[in-house]
Amino acid sequence: MRRIMQRIADLRPPLAPHDERWGAKNFWLRRCGMDIARRGVAIGAGFKCIDGHEENIVIEEYAAIGHNVHLWNFNAIRIGRFSMI
Repeated sequence: MRRIMQRIADLRPPLAPHDERWGAKNFWLRRCGMDIARRGVAIGAGFKCIDGHEENIVIEEYAAIGHNVHLWNFNAIRIGRFSMI
C-alpha cells in the first residue's frame, strides 16, 4: 500500500517552486509514514526510499530534495531546515 501511495505522489510532480501541487505530493508521502514539515518542502520526481522504513525519514521546513534521489533509510535520516539535496 505504501508503494502505491509513493507512486501516486510521483505522478505529476510540480516544476515551479511556488506551485501548490507540492502540498499534494507531500500529503501522500506523509500518508506513507514520513515526517514532512507543512511549509516549504519540495521533493522532486523519482524520489525513492526503502519500503517499510518510511517513518525513519524526517524532513524539516524549507528543505528541497532533487530529482531521482534515493535514501537508504534503514536508520533515522533527518534533513534539516533550509537543506538542499
